[in-house]
Amino acid sequence: FFTEELVTAHAAGEAITVVLSDLISADVAALDERARMVLGAVAAVGRETLHDLLQAVVGLDDAELEPAIRAAVDAHLLVVDRQTGTYRFRHALIGEVVYADLLPPQRTRLHRRVADALQGQTTDALLRPDRAAELAFQLDRAGEHDAAFHALLAAADAAEEVAPAVALAQLE
Repeated sequence: FFTEELVTAHAAGEAITVVLSDLISADVAALDERARMVLGAVAAVGRETLHDLLQAVVGLDDAELEPAIRAAVDAHLLVVDRQTGTYRFRHALIGEVVYADLLPPQRTRLHRRVADALQGQTTDALLRPDRAAELAFQLDRAGEHDAAFHALLAAADAAEEVAPAVALAQLE
């Protein structure tokens, strides 16, 4: 059923059909508000998320955050990578649906919080091309276009040392 729906969506030029989106949305809606906040934060981050970054974005203490994460894991929406200690969506489609269901101000606010958390990293971490580019992306999505432009230039500078072609693509 899922395969047929995905093929139908692809043929129609869509990422996901309404039927699949509604099924995933129903699972998300069954969670409490804090668990939905966790899912929204992971969706805004857009990659595997460390606990500290998730906590910074959601703004809950461990006593509130851990049960919310547990609820999302128990609902089979999030999984925990025991080796890296990161959280990620069980399937990328879940993240797409969660992100699409966020209201525009929620998205902007979450991206701003992710950018703030990333800016709080060490200078060495921000000199890595992937982290610098991620900061630029998050700032852009938060509507901070001037800051995103400067972060993108920093990302290109960082990438120039390890991948000149990537740096050129970023600058173009």
